[in-house]
This record gives sequence, structure tokens and C-alpha cells, in this order.
Amino acid sequence: MRVLWSDFYITCLSVGNKISLLYSGQQHKLNMRVKTRLLHGLLLFSVVMTSSTFAMEPADAARLLQQATFGPTASEVEKLKTMTAEAWIDQQLSLPATLHRPYLPEGDLARSNHQRINVWFKTALHAEDQLRQRMAYALSEIFVVSQVGNIMLRKQSGLMYYYDTLINGALGNYRDLMYDVTMHPVMGTYLTYSPNEAHDGDGASEADENYAREIMQLMSLGPYLLQQNGEYQLQDGEPVATYSQEQIKGFAKVFTGLCYADRCDERFATMETPMTANYSKHDVSEKQLLSTVLPANPDSVKSDIDAALDDIFAHQNIAPFVSKRLIQLLITSNPTPAYVARVAAVFNNNGKGVKGDMAAVAKAIFLDDEARNGHVSGNADNYGKLKEPIIMLTNYFRALDVYPEGDAPYYYGLEGSIGQAPLVANSVFNFFRFDFTQPGLPEGMVSPEFQINSEDRWITTNNFWLNEVRFKTSRYDSLAALIESYDTREAGLNAYADYIDLMFTQGQMSAALRAQVIGLLQVTRDKDLRADGTRKNQFFDQDAIGNVMIMLFLSPEFAIQR
Repeated sequence: MRVLWSDFYITCLSVGNKISLLYSGQQHKLNMRVKTRLLHGLLLFSVVMTSSTFAMEPADAARLLQQATFGPTASEVEKLKTMTAEAWIDQQLSLPATLHRPYLPEGDLARSNHQRINVWFKTALHAEDQLRQRMAYALSEIFVVSQVGNIMLRKQSGLMYYYDTLINGALGNYRDLMYDVTMHPVMGTYLTYSPNEAHDGDGASEADENYAREIMQLMSLGPYLLQQNGEYQLQDGEPVATYSQEQIKGFAKVFTGLCYADRCDERFATMETPMTANYSKHDVSEKQLLSTVLPANPDSVKSDIDAALDDIFAHQNIAPFVSKRLIQLLITSNPTPAYVARVAAVFNNNGKGVKGDMAAVAKAIFLDDEARNGHVSGNADNYGKLKEPIIMLTNYFRALDVYPEGDAPYYYGLEGSIGQAPLVANSVFNFFRFDFTQPGLPEGMVSPEFQINSEDRWITTNNFWLNEVRFKTSRYDSLAALIESYDTREAGLNAYADYIDLMFTQGQMSAALRAQVIGLLQVTRDKDLRADGTRKNQFFDQDAIGNVMIMLFLSPEFAIQR
């Protein structure tokens, strides 16, 4: 929120750091630090405030909701107009987790992909704990599992249970989440370490290295040593490797001896309960980790795993690595090093001496000045990110209340039409690489989500939007609210354009796009009226607004989150 000092009337000061201000006719009780000093016999004071100190303007509220939820709704924007950003986040952090599993009806749903996707949309569109849900989705793109190319296509309830693990851990501690993911049968199956047996000692076979490599490369540390601001540490001008092949082998031996809780056979396992130790299959030999060597131990499955995860968690890379990944997934593709460093500092210490507190990390990410004001600050030209296709879809559904009263769509094969669906990435590297760079970008900049947006994908995505907006409107009545406002608002088309701008471009619509929106509506309205003022076609409103929606969805201003 941009505030002019001239807007304020200071009516009184109370004791301590509490102060009451009369601001634009409304009284706000604010927490701020007041500094005083004497100068030539005069008592001077200064007050330090941040944007999170004030209740939000509608556009600022919509921006926060675009970043921290699955998209703004009209009711949430209204709610945030009476709250500070920090108060809203605190309220979100206090809400209990909304899990997927309870939504499942009784019965065998092991093969029901569309049922799992429907439950995902129900929580994404309607759950009150939106911030937690959004964090969980971001974490699903770090701790990646997928139904593609493996037995998980037939284990949909297991995938749902895995996603609940991410929801539960989204605002917990990262170390705990690493353990829960490691012990999860879905991850054990996807990255092939369940069952993972001890090597035979003669070098003829070795433990599977799949998870050992990926938990360090993709889920916690990255392949190169980092500074706390996320930039590479260099040696002779080159980045320095985080781990060696010998250390990967050591971690691979740690992740041996884990089996499904019911049967040590993936064909029959339910994958809904954590894996258990099978000591006969565990490698009991010495293990080289990052900073230590685990001694040979015949009774060491649990203690080996704990020691290995502690070793990773203690590494200098984990704070900047996780912080930067989350910022890229939630706020902007190219955060400044200072932004990464500020969030990494909170990851390392939440202010109470606790490392890995994800609630504190989330708060640091969303309240940082670069998150709140980066679109108008000095780095504005490099700020923002391409919305993921599924985020565009939830944005549309939530803004227009397409599925009211807890309803949600059933999709099958969504990844084929828009290139994305929950837990349906083509590989453990997610739908996109975080270092992907589209041609033409300045050196050093990345554009991860553009990796989904190939030429042929762009065509199928546009066809998907055309089908959703133009041919499903009667079934879903998805544009009812906009049609009503289009007809009845006294301010007419300008008010309609304001609403579109707020909900879909968060107050950043250009004058050119705004003129196109209003012009398209005006032309359609003129064609719809007879000389006597009666309407020709009751569907013209739907056609007009449908056309506006399609034009909007194809615009860079909607596609880029800023």
C-alpha cells in the first residue's frame, strides 16, 4: 500500500509501542516503533511503518490472494479490505488443515483418477486454509511424485494420501516433512527405493541411488554450493559441486531395508501407511554422508535415516535452496538475491531459534517488500512469473464462482489439454525445470513455467479455454455474476472492466486492453438492441462476456502474475 504522509492526522500517542492514528476518517490501532530524540530543546519522533501495517486497497488484496491462494474471490477481496496483510496471513496460519482423504467416498477408488482430481479441485477452490493449500501445491513441485509411467496410475488413493502428507507438512517443519516424504510408500515406489536391498558386498550389485540423488539435488540442496542469497559459490570461476558420487552411494545404502507396511510387494500394497523397516534387507556397512561417516551397525534402519536427514538438514544450502524454489513458485521467477537471503535467514532461524519453520518461511515470503511491492519497485521490469496453467484455471473458477457450494469439475486427461494436472508431471524434474530459460531472455534470467508453454501446447490450451468459456457456460452458469453486473451496474461498462481488472489482472490492466474489453462489450451491446430498446437475443450477453474472457485469457496481462 502506498501512503502519503500528508494523509495522516496523528491524534494521540499511547504508552509503549502502541499508537492510534486518525487516517482518512478511520481510526487504526497500529503496531509500530516510535523513536524519539531531543534536538535544540525540541522533542522529535519518527515512526517506522511497512505496507503490511495497513488494511489493504482492493488491488493489493487481490495481488496477495493471487500469490498466496488459488486465486482471488470477490468475498475474500472484500474481507482483506478490512485487514492488514499480516493479520490475514496470521489468520490463515491458524486454520486447521483441509485434507483430501476425507472427501473420498467408501469403496474401491484405486483406479479413480478423475475422483482424485475432483477432490483436488474441491479443496483448491473451496477450502478455507487457502494459504496452506497453495503452499502444499508448491511443495508438490519440489517433492515430486507422479502417476505417469509407473504403477501409481492404479494407486490413486495412495497419491491422495501422499498429497495429504504435503498439506499436513506445508506449515510444519521442513525436517519433519523430509522424513514423512522419505517414509511414504508413494515416494518409495516412485523413486524405486522400496524395496531397496543391501548390495552383495562383492560389487556385483549396489543399492538403488535414485532417491539418494534426488532428495539432495531436487528436494533440499541442489547440485552446487550456494551462498545464502541463492547465488552459486565459485571456485576458479566455476560452481562447486554439493556432493560427490561416493556420498550418493552412502545415502543410497541408508535408504535400503524399507518395505510397505502391509506387504513388501508394490502390486498389493495399499500405499496409505508409512513404510516400515526390514532389517534383513538393510545395508549395515559403513556409510559416507555429507559431513560424517555412519559406522557399521546391524540395527540401524531408523537411526541411519534420521542421521542422513539431519546431515542434509544441517547443510548450508538447504535454506537458500528451499527459499528460492518457493519464491519462484509463488511470487516471481527471478527474485533478487537480497529477497532470497531475507527468507533464507528466516528458514535458518524463525526468531525463536528454530530452523525449517515453514509457517515462518511462508510469512516471510508473502510479507517481504519485494512480494508486496516488487511490481512497482526498482526491479519491476524483471518481476513476475508466468502463471501455471492449472493456476490460471483455478483463478478463473474462483473469480467467477464457477462451482459454487463446494462443487468442483471432474477432469480426466487435463494434462493432455493444458499440460498440467496435480501429481501428473512427466518426471521427477516436475513440469518444468527451475533453471529453464526461453530464447531471448537476458543472460542470468530464467522463465521456468514457459517450459510448459510450447507452440503446440499453446494451441491446445487455447482450444481448452474456448471450450470452457464458450461451450460450458450454460451447464456451469459460470458467467452469471458478470452478466448480472454487466446489465445492472450503474457505472456500466467501466465498472465491469474494473471488476475484470481486479479479479484477473489485480489492478494492472493496461489502457489498451481495457479499451479492447469495453469496445468489445459495447459493439455487442449495440448489435443486441432493436430500435425500440428491446433485446434481440438473450444469449448476446453470454457471447459478449465469453469473448471478453477468451481475449483476457489469451492476453499476457492475465498470463503473467505480477
